[in-house]
Amino acid sequence: MAKVMIVGIDDPYGKTPLQPDIHNSSGQKLWLMSGLTKVRYVQSFDRRNLFEMTDPRDAVTARGKARRILAGIDTRYINTYIICLGREVANAFGLPSTARPLQFSKVQKNTRAAYMPHTSGLNRWYNKRENVAKAIEFMRQLAAVASGEIEDLPDNTTVISL
Repeated sequence: MAKVMIVGIDDPYGKTPLQPDIHNSSGQKLWLMSGLTKVRYVQSFDRRNLFEMTDPRDAVTARGKARRILAGIDTRYINTYIICLGREVANAFGLPSTARPLQFSKVQKNTRAAYMPHTSGLNRWYNKRENVAKAIEFMRQLAAVASGEIEDLPDNTTVISL
């Protein structure tokens, strides 16, 4: 069985990262893309924030938090997939600035991370229909893994091609 983790930047709404029940929030958008029920989404995806609202927002702090997340990965899973929501989070996990959206790169043994453009309304990447379709397919594949519908991604390589 594999594990799927979504790491966002911070949570301006409270102590539950990427909440699906706040209208038009990133959490709600990700939940809807996953195709899961709200309860199943919350149970299936490990959702975390890189920063608390009171943390300093700098690259050094971000990298330290990402290292702590990686150090805490449960090695009982076949693989762990980390969705880095936004460029700031992707940078913290060491993904290169040239990393293409929605493609996984190995960041440590049995752990892969992918940059997903932030789902805020400010990100123009989602203005293209084909990008929205790719993001939905990406989240549906990961939802199947996260919910236990399938044991791992069908192609267990370091990159997912959509």
